[in-house]
Amino acid sequence: MKALTWIIAALVVLVVQTASAAPFPCQADVEKLCADVEPGQGRIAACLWSKQAEISAECKAAAVARHEKRKAVAQACKQDAETYCKDVAPGQGRVALCLWAKRAKLTPECKTHVETGKAQLDAGVKACKDDVKKHCPKVKMGQGRIAACLAEHTRELTYDCYVWLDEVTD
Repeated sequence: MKALTWIIAALVVLVVQTASAAPFPCQADVEKLCADVEPGQGRIAACLWSKQAEISAECKAAAVARHEKRKAVAQACKQDAETYCKDVAPGQGRVALCLWAKRAKLTPECKTHVETGKAQLDAGVKACKDDVKKHCPKVKMGQGRIAACLAEHTRELTYDCYVWLDEVTD
């Protein structure tokens, strides 16, 4: 089951792993309720999820929407992950990469999710390339750190990067 968590997180472009990467509806809630939580591996998202009664209505709606997306991906890819990636250690998108490598063998529904996630990631790389160079040049890749850095600079981002970040954190 833990592997499915990583499939989900990676397929929703790792941004979903950290609510701090979602400044639009949840940034204030993260700063208020989860400031002491170390980003990465879904810890901030889990913190927000555990404090649903305290988060803003806007953030709660966004969290529920992300949770439903993750649930749909988990359902679609559960059997494929167990079949093709059971020996892959979860974390840092490794299961999602495994599924991508095995995409020719995946069920149609899972393959669609994997390809959609990859397309979103590619779009983000393209849209945010200059923003990453400008605002996050020393940030180490992985665990949503670059997305979190971009979120800290939302007012300074190029339009395309801002729109992409907003789309994947809805």
